[in-house]
Amino acid sequence: MSVDKPDVKASVDLDSLDAATPARPKLKWSVLIPFSAVLCLTIALFTYITYSQHQLELAHQALRVSSSTQYLYQKGINDHAEILAATIESIVHEEAIEAALISRDRHRLQALSQEHFTHLQGKHGISHLYYSDAERINLLRVHKPDRFGDRIDRFTMLEAERTGMESFGMEIGPLGTFTLRFVHPWYVEEAGHSKLIGYVEVGMEVEHLFDEVEDMMDVAVVVLLEKALLQQQEWEQGVRMLGGVPDWQRFPALVTTLFRHEKVASHMLEQFAARGEEVILKPFDMNSGDASFRVVPVSIADVRNNHVGYAIAYMDITDQSLAARKQLLLALAIAIAVGITLFAFFYKLLDRTEQSLLRADCKLRELATHDGLTGLLNHRMFQMRLEGESQRASRYGKPLSLLMIDVDHFKAVNDNYGHHVGDLVLKRISKLITDQCRNIDTICRYGGEEIAVLLPETPLNEGVLAAERIRMHIAADEYKASENETLKVTVSIGVAAFPSHTVTATELAHNADKALYEAKEAGRNRVVAAS
Repeated sequence: MSVDKPDVKASVDLDSLDAATPARPKLKWSVLIPFSAVLCLTIALFTYITYSQHQLELAHQALRVSSSTQYLYQKGINDHAEILAATIESIVHEEAIEAALISRDRHRLQALSQEHFTHLQGKHGISHLYYSDAERINLLRVHKPDRFGDRIDRFTMLEAERTGMESFGMEIGPLGTFTLRFVHPWYVEEAGHSKLIGYVEVGMEVEHLFDEVEDMMDVAVVVLLEKALLQQQEWEQGVRMLGGVPDWQRFPALVTTLFRHEKVASHMLEQFAARGEEVILKPFDMNSGDASFRVVPVSIADVRNNHVGYAIAYMDITDQSLAARKQLLLALAIAIAVGITLFAFFYKLLDRTEQSLLRADCKLRELATHDGLTGLLNHRMFQMRLEGESQRASRYGKPLSLLMIDVDHFKAVNDNYGHHVGDLVLKRISKLITDQCRNIDTICRYGGEEIAVLLPETPLNEGVLAAERIRMHIAADEYKASENETLKVTVSIGVAAFPSHTVTATELAHNADKALYEAKEAGRNRVVAAS
């Protein structure tokens, strides 16, 4: 004879301590959802910091370009002023030119100076050569000989007159050109003292001052001047004089100086010129085809420190942006890969933990609701089921039978064959009872060798028949006590029913127990219904 753990057949809707599978723990998602949020936030923060670092590097580079442009602009003025001083030095040592200036011989000055001017123009980019008398009346513009006779009232000329010394600086001329001018007062010795015979002035256009900026900073520089400081007709005349084609209407408030505007695409100039005054000095980015540029505007001033326009440095940041983008994508891919790996690791770890907790919970529920030997519901569960089924029977007017089953002479079995055989007998009887019951019936170990069976929707007569079937089934079975000996056991059963004998759960259990006592008193191995 084999002894199996009986299946528990019981209603599962009476209480939360039933043997049904408990709800799966929510440990995994309660951890993974915050973890995922923190992970996503970390990746986003990392992306932002990486992007910000790239932008910070570009901002620092733009700051260096801006400060270097301003510094080199001033340095270029001083350096080129020395060149202009040297060119004038070569002129004032010409006695023939000195004599022509004293005699105010324009044609002689033109003839003697033209070769000097052509040489200086080609070698140093000199664009202007003036001769004026001691009253600042222009005698000759070598670069434009048909224009003369006007009084020169520019700041550099007035400073040379005031101090009697050389003067230089950036100025916007009457033709609208922004020029580095160097004025030399020309003195001769006469009767033991110096006499002012006039002024020599040379000029260089602003474009040449930014060549060093472009070479050192690897940028393209464009100069734009404020229209408000210029006269359209004179500016156009000055551009034509220098060999260019004027376009006054190109930008709303600015005009480009000659030649240097060709260094960048026209639409990039237009984007800058169209920006409002409140942001015009802030670096900004723009695209030209596949190329990216950081535009760095720098305010430029004349010799009196008045704002006259902008030097705009165009930094090509295409390679930097592409490298930063690749670096960001690579770092982002690594961060995502690490994040997914961590997520998968913790998912599996927490899933195993949930499984362990679920198994432990099932085990605890089993221990809390079932008898450890027979696997039947325990006495506590019997009381709860009895109360629940009694209330249901009362509410819906349904019958309910209760069987109280006790093993006859069970003490003798333990005494004669040992407790291990007694345990096997209890387990086998529990299995036999379970086989004879329905799925809706509740089978519990009431205590010791006593087993209680609740039969819902079963009147007394049918309960008695079910009890008799169980008794006969157990009596017909044999139990192996040892290798050479078998034994048989019998049971006594008391039956009580609702509403035949009671209206409460307590009375139902009491009447069934009383009927069991009567069965034992009547000789055992029998079924007795409560009277």
